[in-house]
Amino acid sequence: MKVHLEIAEDTVTWDILDGPNKGESGTNDYLAREIAEGIHLVQWYEPEIKATITLVINDIAGSISSSEAYDGERAFDTAIIH
Repeated sequence: MKVHLEIAEDTVTWDILDGPNKGESGTNDYLAREIAEGIHLVQWYEPEIKATITLVINDIAGSISSSEAYDGERAFDTAIIH
């Protein structure tokens, strides 16, 4: 999967560019905090699919670890920041 993610002051906007859900997009309110220098925890809820998305963004390593929870299912993934 390939996703374009923009985090603004109050919202996160995401567009799925490639993969099984290609073409889906949305803008959501989010919660965030820095959990260590250069490492941020970001979380939002997507009401359309009733999913909670959690990201750990590591600016130092240039990576993102993600978790999705919906309908009793859970998934983990990793990504590289470009």
